[in-house]
Amino acid sequence: AYDAISSCFKNIASCTYEGEINSKIETYNFKLMTTTNHTLYVQVSKIGGNIITVSGISAMNQMDNFDMDYAEKIALDFAKSNGIENPNCVWQDRLTNEGYFNIAPVQNGVILYPDLVKVKIDLSEGVVIGYDASTYFTNHTSRLLPSASITQSDAAKVLPSGYNFDGGRLVLAPLEYSREVLCYEFMGESEGDTYYFYINAQNGKEENILKVLKTTDGAKLM
Repeated sequence: AYDAISSCFKNIASCTYEGEINSKIETYNFKLMTTTNHTLYVQVSKIGGNIITVSGISAMNQMDNFDMDYAEKIALDFAKSNGIENPNCVWQDRLTNEGYFNIAPVQNGVILYPDLVKVKIDLSEGVVIGYDASTYFTNHTSRLLPSASITQSDAAKVLPSGYNFDGGRLVLAPLEYSREVLCYEFMGESEGDTYYFYINAQNGKEENILKVLKTTDGAKLM
């Protein structure tokens, strides 16, 4: 487990073992001190030896020494070093000096949302201070994905009026009752709000709508 941490973090000042947790994913737990004076709590899976979560806070330094593009590279490199297959950044946001990145594997051009990984970067130091790959290591598998039966243009015809839509992309969307459905995802804006629409790529049915909510600790989806 310590080797797994060492392969992902190159700035370790000290690493202390802090016990185990036997929950859905059984983990070894560590307290990590970095050379940039961050205190991080890291969980490593007993099976597979992968980092499942990292939790910490940003440094007091409020200067943004790293832009979001470079921070995205840090997040992707961290995910790759932790065994995430073909990671791609599918969403990002920033709050003060912290960058938030949602990363998902892509299979045959389809974004696998059920395997989503979340990463938080301290933009002042370029350090991973938040990470959650529990969904990935719970769900990820080689899937036999269906083909889209309708085109993106046909799916766009189902979208409601009154929104400014920006493109569309194929995703595997997790829905109620543990369903995974191939959908076209469209981002739309209306009256200053942002929404995501999910149109079934096989029958053209509207499967889900999510609204982006701005909160004091970043953007969230409802």
